[in-house]
Amino acid sequence: MTIYDPNTSQTASGYPAESPKPMHDGYNVPAWVYGIGGGEPYRDQQVEANITHVVELRYLSGVKQSHHIKWGTRRLNIDKLVDVDGRQRKLVLYCTEVGG
Repeated sequence: MTIYDPNTSQTASGYPAESPKPMHDGYNVPAWVYGIGGGEPYRDQQVEANITHVVELRYLSGVKQSHHIKWGTRRLNIDKLVDVDGRQRKLVLYCTEVGG
């Protein structure tokens, strides 16, 4: 997966109108991506109804809720991000798929 910086101009379907700039020099970021149904519990936690995917990765500084993720042919918007232990080791992103 690749995390992209926010892009202000978007098409009607929510995709960037211009090519966005990937973070971290465009390298793929190793991560675990879990597809979940809306409102289903995720590891004994209740997630919001619109969340479609949970992404777990090592902590990366600079990741913001306004960024989006390209995972294969899918695009995920970041709805919520959590520094799991508060020690900047692991980051969990709660995402919604765009155009899925």
